[in-house]
Amino acid sequence: MRKPDDNKYRQMIVENLDNSLLVEAGAGSGKTTSLVARMLALIARETEAARSGQPARIIAKMNALVDKEIIEALYEASRSGVEIDLIIRGVCCLRPGVKGVSERIRVRSIVDRFLEHSRVFYFENGCRPEVYLGSADWMPRNFFKRIEVVFPIEDGILRD
Repeated sequence: MRKPDDNKYRQMIVENLDNSLLVEAGAGSGKTTSLVARMLALIARETEAARSGQPARIIAKMNALVDKEIIEALYEASRSGVEIDLIIRGVCCLRPGVKGVSERIRVRSIVDRFLEHSRVFYFENGCRPEVYLGSADWMPRNFFKRIEVVFPIEDGILRD
């Protein structure tokens, strides 16, 4: 049985940031790069907004931040003027507050005996905030080896 060609839809997940799309990574499906690519694109959009003088901010709450590519994108965003607040329960491989690298990044660690199950991702988007909820931490095993879902909150009352 021939698999359908879904490359067009994968590209839409990454490029069409103004459209509400379910962002999903299915282990072994070949779609696992869609989730990390979408997150990188959202961070890049904030970076470009800051460079052009627009409001730019990222707030993310999760259990772990380990993915090198995401960390490098956050460093670039910080250098470009994006204000970044991270609430990380466990492992965080990013170093906040390093002059010339991560001065605009703040990390709060909330340690408890229970894992946090909610992941929240906020992107300022030039005064048109986007908020995503999901199951994925920013780490390779979540991006590439698990089935994870991140979805937008579209209702303005709930989002705000």
